[in-house]
Amino acid sequence: RGLAAEGASESGLTLIEVVITAMLVAIIAVGTLTGFDGASRATADERAHNQATLLAGKDEERLRGLTAAELGQLGTVTLPTVTENGTKFTIESSAEYVTASKEAFTCETTEGTADYIQTTSKVTWPALGERKGKPVEQSSLVAISGSTALLVKVTNQANEPVEGATVTATGTNTSASQTTPAAGCVIFGALS
Repeated sequence: RGLAAEGASESGLTLIEVVITAMLVAIIAVGTLTGFDGASRATADERAHNQATLLAGKDEERLRGLTAAELGQLGTVTLPTVTENGTKFTIESSAEYVTASKEAFTCETTEGTADYIQTTSKVTWPALGERKGKPVEQSSLVAISGSTALLVKVTNQANEPVEGATVTATGTNTSASQTTPAAGCVIFGALS
């Protein structure tokens, strides 16, 4: 009789067990859903990175299709935004002369020659900035054969490079203008 009376008066233990069980189920559910969300975000980042790699490769193909004269006057340009699978990608194309003897950009070395043009395609997208990731970049070298180049370096009185100066080269078969970048150097290539 005494045991039956004690068993009948659980004094709310069942209620406590139900509350603890409900909390455990909630913790497990939140953990599982957080894992699914993280996996989904990682998949979206990877998909955007792969798409950016394809866009950079496509832009490099486009740059390799340009003539040496067109590449020589390209500088750095930002193409119109491309939307793929709901993500907006920004592509920046650039071309710089490289000197073979010093393996450096022609504008960054003294007595440099314009032996090659290095093309670079850089692709960014909005989520990349939020995650502080690096843009996707691809580069290639384009050989220049049998042409002459004119290198112009604009400096101020303190021998510092001048950015934003317009340089125009005119001749029998040439008429081109370029604006100096931060290095203060422009190159007119593929001249006859």
